Amino acid sequence: MSKLPDIYDICTYEDFPDDITVLADVLDFSSALKLYKECPGLSFYIPRLSSNYALIAKYIKANPTLTLRELTIATGLSPGHLSKIRQMSEWMEKNKIDQPIKVYFEKHVNKVR
Repeated sequence: MSKLPDIYDICTYEDFPDDITVLADVLDFSSALKLYKECPGLSFYIPRLSSNYALIAKYIKANPTLTLRELTIATGLSPGHLSKIRQMSEWMEKNKIDQPIKVYFEKHVNKVR
């Protein structure tokens, strides 16, 4: 018996469901097609940058000469949010707290709001 033709070989951009067309627009057609083919039924959520405390703290630490205004422009986050993360990150480093910053931030800082 010969190999059956693969239905995905004739798939075009117009055949994609709306969610996959977004991925095709952001990534590229072949990456979106691979996800469509290899991960059927997969549902995932892409969080906003503002909830990735570890990445924000890492960016702040990697760019110590940037002012708060420059950090705000670069990340699109509010000065208050950036200040809290910067202060918490520095305090955790100083006090040798190795808990993930997100966990610590949510336990101690978000309560205060």
